[in-house]
Amino acid sequence: ALGREILRKYEPWLKPRAQRVIYFVRRHPGMLVPPGNPLGIKTIKDIVRTKARFINRQRGSGTHLAFERMLQDQGIDRAEINGYYTEEFTHLAVAAAVASGVADVGIGIEAAARRLKLDFIPLFLEDYYLLGKRETIERNDIENIVASLKSPKFAEQVRGIPGYDTTRTGEIANVSDVI
Repeated sequence: ALGREILRKYEPWLKPRAQRVIYFVRRHPGMLVPPGNPLGIKTIKDIVRTKARFINRQRGSGTHLAFERMLQDQGIDRAEINGYYTEEFTHLAVAAAVASGVADVGIGIEAAARRLKLDFIPLFLEDYYLLGKRETIERNDIENIVASLKSPKFAEQVRGIPGYDTTRTGEIANVSDVI
């Protein structure tokens, strides 16, 4: 999952023997398209093939980094994407651009797509972690936070957000297990 890719980026600053991670949530970003997907976009290559007007997340965001990585992995030059450098700062702003017809496709999260009644094509998984020193994570107050994360109430609240998963929420792991 992408969370591991992002963690690898920070690997020089991670201290696997001294730090631990707590799984937080997993989400499934993808492409947001108008209802009925009029251009028939199913893959990133379809964005290029159809010359669709694309709207990106801002540089530096995890979603932007992941999309950039997918382009590299598939051998697609960002210059082939019409609108690659058109960016928005929130997933909802990307969804609004697609919903209003400013863009034909955008990269974002399912929750934003559903909120504006757009179709959604999942592309990848992102894992989110909480990182801390081993001795900090073993403190009672942090154990209470972990217990809250594992609670049915937290899981129920997150389940209400389309595209989010709490299957592993609250699990504690060694940094080396996730990078």
